[in-house]
Amino acid sequence: MDRDLRDARVRQLLEEMSRPMVYALARAVDADVRANTYRHHLIDAAAALPLPVLRRGLADGVNVTDLRRLCTRLGYSSAGSAAKLADRLIAAVEEPTARIAQWRPFEQARAFARRLQLASQKEWYAFARGRMPDKGELPADIPIAPYAAYAEKGWTAWGDFLGTDNPARHLIDYRPFEKARAYARALALENAKEWYAFCRKRIGNRRSLPRDIPSAPDRVYADKGWNGFGDWLGTGRLHASKIKYRTYTQARAFVRALGIRNEPEWQAYCRGEIHRSSPRPIDVPTNPQRTYKNRGWVSWGEFFGTGNLAPYQREFRSYQAARDYVGKQGLVDSKQWRAWCAAGKRPPDIPGAPDLVYAGKGWVSWGEFGTGHVHPGRLQRRPMREAQAFVRKLGVRTKTEFMRAWHAGRIPKDIPLTIDRMPGWTDWESFLGVS
Repeated sequence: MDRDLRDARVRQLLEEMSRPMVYALARAVDADVRANTYRHHLIDAAAALPLPVLRRGLADGVNVTDLRRLCTRLGYSSAGSAAKLADRLIAAVEEPTARIAQWRPFEQARAFARRLQLASQKEWYAFARGRMPDKGELPADIPIAPYAAYAEKGWTAWGDFLGTDNPARHLIDYRPFEKARAYARALALENAKEWYAFCRKRIGNRRSLPRDIPSAPDRVYADKGWNGFGDWLGTGRLHASKIKYRTYTQARAFVRALGIRNEPEWQAYCRGEIHRSSPRPIDVPTNPQRTYKNRGWVSWGEFFGTGNLAPYQREFRSYQAARDYVGKQGLVDSKQWRAWCAAGKRPPDIPGAPDLVYAGKGWVSWGEFGTGHVHPGRLQRRPMREAQAFVRKLGVRTKTEFMRAWHAGRIPKDIPLTIDRMPGWTDWESFLGVS
């Protein structure tokens, strides 16, 4: 690299450094440097240093935090040790196309940013990283981190840079609570969800909500009059923690008078879908199981007056007693069992799923339970010689006749329909005794 160009680029780098950084650099390579030396004299002395000496001075003399800030301001990665940061800066000096300090003036960069009509710092970074292609690309001479590059050259805040005029929250002088509440009530919004949706609305890149009214009034006015969004918006609704509910007995009497039978109906009523002529009073909770826990709550069945209990709360008959009762009903299979249950004939203390409730408590099979149905895999099959004698006695002469007799129930189930797959089988002629 040409010496004049190298000296010019070294001087550019030094101009970006604060006086303490330049002094620390000069002190690291020359013990005679005095603390009261003028900044431009320090820069003149350091600019004449060879690049290896300059790199060593940066790595050994300058605070690593200051080096990271310098790298960020110039648009380079700030990760790594002091030695790596020094290498990164010297490499930039040696590469003529690398950036040293060629940013646009602050006023021009700010004018460019304002034309983009971005609403926040988050949107600026999305644009800078190419995630908003409709806005174009970030020019090479405008930094991604303008607050660092222009820290001492005009930067005040993101609101000024982007043109949103939004100051930092801690700098805003908000309206008094009563005046802010009057503004919110004039919007005629129904709830907090609608309030936050209104706060997100924009006119250009500025929010429609006045600057001196907070989007989070519950935080700003927490100890200045805040009493919930019902009071803020003028709807009169109160947060559940501020409502004095009826006693459990009173709430239960109210709900039973409506004739609601189950929890889905109750939820539909709370949403205003049924019993619209009798809307839910504010002092009757939508979640009584939580509100009245340890204050009288038993179950939904008791609350509605139906007497229905959740399965885990029911006490069923013993397996033996349930089996004896079901065995007297004349059910022949599980299909008839389901139809019997659907007809409402099953007593409440006999479960609809006995195979689950009585698992490990005596359950064997549906047939043993009393329906008469036994799974084919559980049948004790008749020996081949006895099955052969029984079928020959019926006068069955062909395989087709055997199958018809089996389906008609003339052949018992302990002689399987697939008897030709059983051990000891030879052929149908031998089995049926025909030539």
